[in-house]
Amino acid sequence: MIRNSVAIILGSLGAACHQEVPNAPSQGVVVTFRVVNETFRVMLTRDDQIEAARLVQAGGRARIPVGRIVAGTEINRGWSWHLDDVAFAEAAIELCDGRPSDVERQGIGFGGGRYCPWAAEITSIERSVAQIHGAGLDAFTVSAPASLFVHRGVGTVGAL
Repeated sequence: MIRNSVAIILGSLGAACHQEVPNAPSQGVVVTFRVVNETFRVMLTRDDQIEAARLVQAGGRARIPVGRIVAGTEINRGWSWHLDDVAFAEAAIELCDGRPSDVERQGIGFGGGRYCPWAAEITSIERSVAQIHGAGLDAFTVSAPASLFVHRGVGTVGAL
């Protein structure tokens, strides 16, 4: 009876130690866009967003990033704003088109609160080490294709 109780307790502890942490940061990518001679960055965390960005790089038709303008730098260093809820479109209204400096000058009200630069080109998609380590967005990013890296446990990143 005691052995069974100990086995059940140890088994429960082992199972509890291997459970996923529900509040763990999602893995994401940092996408850098060039618009004419300026750049801006966005964090994409959902699989559908990341796949859409990769399709843009591969020549897909939905090439225009569209996102809600939010105050605060987040990952978009050098600007006082960042984008949330980013998607990619084949066409967008002219009201939200412009350069990052236009958004900076007019603030979160630019384009009715949306930014959709028609001339945007993806210059890089990087796996965010901050997301892997849970260290926050002020950590660095790895300059390599996101497909090369996989999380192999706490504090380690390895090539596939």
